[in-house]
Amino acid sequence: MMRRRPPWAPPRMLAVAWVLGALGPSASVPARASAQRVVVFDMDGPGAVRARAALLRVLGDHDVDVVPQADAHASCSGAGTTAGARTLACVAAALQLDGFITGAARLEGGQATLEVQLLGAAGARVASAAFAARRPSDLRRVVRNSAWAQLGAAIAQLHGAAGRPTGDERQADGSVSHAPSAAHPHSDDPASHITLRPSSRRTRHGDPRVDAADYYVSVGLAMRRLRFTDDLFDALGAYDLGVAAAVGAGGTYYPLRGLVASRLAHLGVEWTLSRALVDDTRNQADTHFATSAWSWHAGLRYEAPVGARVLAFGGVGVGRERFRIEPAGPTRPNGPVESGVPSVRYTFLRLSAGLRVRVVGGLSVGAHAAWRPAIDLGALGDDDWFPRARGNGLEVGGLVGYRVHPIVELRVLVEHRRYVADLRPQPGDPRVAGGSVDTFLNVSLATVVALPSAL
Repeated sequence: MMRRRPPWAPPRMLAVAWVLGALGPSASVPARASAQRVVVFDMDGPGAVRARAALLRVLGDHDVDVVPQADAHASCSGAGTTAGARTLACVAAALQLDGFITGAARLEGGQATLEVQLLGAAGARVASAAFAARRPSDLRRVVRNSAWAQLGAAIAQLHGAAGRPTGDERQADGSVSHAPSAAHPHSDDPASHITLRPSSRRTRHGDPRVDAADYYVSVGLAMRRLRFTDDLFDALGAYDLGVAAAVGAGGTYYPLRGLVASRLAHLGVEWTLSRALVDDTRNQADTHFATSAWSWHAGLRYEAPVGARVLAFGGVGVGRERFRIEPAGPTRPNGPVESGVPSVRYTFLRLSAGLRVRVVGGLSVGAHAAWRPAIDLGALGDDDWFPRARGNGLEVGGLVGYRVHPIVELRVLVEHRRYVADLRPQPGDPRVAGGSVDTFLNVSLATVVALPSAL
């Protein structure tokens, strides 16, 4: 049976609608959008940069509004570079944020771990999550697969500065904690280590320990001076290469850095190559002799951090330094004109050690020394010169570097190399001298491209 609607029903419905409307938007729809607004701060450590990028993608996939970190730094006038709970509360109020996310990665116990903290709008810790992988490069995959499962529920419960006029913050488990204030300070402020200002891709761009590889090219000047001692018959010519242009290249590479947590991560390879741009030598008779000069070395290198600013390193390898002066050609019936100065080809082992110190910001200085026991002396040890000669070399060098860009450094390099040979002549030898001292000096300006390990 159908019942007739009372004639006063429409006016009653209109009255109810009028009452609901009078209550304002708070009784019908929320004043803010349902999407949570957070800032994700830069994260340090091996693999952290890519893991953070994966986290940003996860948040975007779940409609979380990620506010740029640069906006956080600019939002509160007078806010310093380093944040604290009070500063974060100011930022949250200015940007209508619900919370903040911070984290750091480390290598320990044979695995990489990224620890992430979710902070409320007042800077108090709401939740935390840990992501572990065998290699730092795998952290982004782990974050992509499990970040929302670990943090999603806590992020959804954030309600931010607009919905919390009392300054209290509800934790993920339902409990309430007070925002830091003069009356209720937090003894452990989880926001105290946060840097508001966005860092460059390399957060410690002056620290030489964070590079997985660096490669350089250089231009500069080269000099050489050869002298013989105890030349009884004054028959051996000295040699001076005043100043010549020189070019060079080199690099170091640590293949396991950022991949393993053991000390093997500090083991790498190094190489250098240099050439003096000299092609002609003249004697006192103005005879021209074709000349070439180059050197190289390659080997293993191991780095060991000593404190926060000092890096010690050592290496073992092999190399060769050659200075060749060709005969002038068959200008006389019995053969070419000799220069009177032997060509040298020092083939050596190289045992090195050094230090690199970060002074301030991107400025660093370094020094090294290397012993070069000679395996072969080239023509200097031939039968025509000194067949029983034995020699050793010593190398010392220094640098001043300045990081002008997160991955670019300018360096001034100085290197001094000296080879001392005991010629050990005997009666009947074609030439008689007690020894030789061969000195090389290079001063150059290098441009270095450094590749960080935490990509």
